[in-house]
Amino acid sequence: MWDIRVTTRLTSSPACIVSDEPETNIFLARQLPETGLPVRPVLEINPQHPLVARLQHEPDEPRLAHWANVLYNQAVLTLGACIDDPAAFVSQLNELLVTLSAAAELRTEVPSPEGSEEADPA
Repeated sequence: MWDIRVTTRLTSSPACIVSDEPETNIFLARQLPETGLPVRPVLEINPQHPLVARLQHEPDEPRLAHWANVLYNQAVLTLGACIDDPAAFVSQLNELLVTLSAAAELRTEVPSPEGSEEADPA
């Protein structure tokens, strides 16, 4: 990665990859290296996207590296380039999805403590 920048031009994507070479046509740059990435790729981050905002507010998140890797690989795939290790990407993505699913299930389960009903004051 040549550089990482915060951007305001992204609206719905958490990140994208652009070329640091303003004169280079991004479609031509994709064809140059084996991966399909520009020669000097720049990762642009959308700080307003919910995934990026969550990572900013939870720097101690134990899976921060996985989240960062998934966001980077999504940006590479969106460009139409090849990611280095597709199997690792899928494994990380699946692990994060399972973790989120389990957390969502825990939030929806409402425990009903026994004996918490109040007696009728009649």
